[in-house]
Amino acid sequence: MDTLQRKKSAHHLGQQERILIENAFYYVSPPERPAIAPKERSSMEMYIRKLVYLDLNKRNYNKIIKSLRKLHWEDPATVNALVKICSKIWKVRYGNIFLMAILVIGLFRYHQDFGIRVVDGVLEDIRRGLEENDFRMNQRRVANAKYVGELYNYKMIDSPVVFDQLYTMLVHGHGE
Repeated sequence: MDTLQRKKSAHHLGQQERILIENAFYYVSPPERPAIAPKERSSMEMYIRKLVYLDLNKRNYNKIIKSLRKLHWEDPATVNALVKICSKIWKVRYGNIFLMAILVIGLFRYHQDFGIRVVDGVLEDIRRGLEENDFRMNQRRVANAKYVGELYNYKMIDSPVVFDQLYTMLVHGHGE
């Protein structure tokens, strides 16, 4: 590697050849840097994530709703973790979005403030996506729009909310 570096500096090489040599050098011997530390999550949040992201399917969504109903709902950390997980719908498989809507409506029957917080979070995320207009967030916006549709299908939100969101999507960023 040292010989390669000396030849690179001794010969007059073009920019493309220099970049190729540097890339090969860093591929063989990457620079020292610390590893990315994983997020610190509580055991309750990891349990909820496992239930929602991995175990949720058509056959066992009733069991998962019952398991989530058995959580300690007086603990604000547990409720916040559940709201965060149910609001970030783009992390769920696209085919399971309707199951998340069923899960939210199943929990809404017993905890109304939870359902309201989830719907507010989803609608706010749609609004933020429209304001930022970053092409990397397109799949996130599509997942949120489908989630709103599924929440409407399961009578979690009313038609005026859906029509207001559609109107906002159509006219956002355009003049009169």
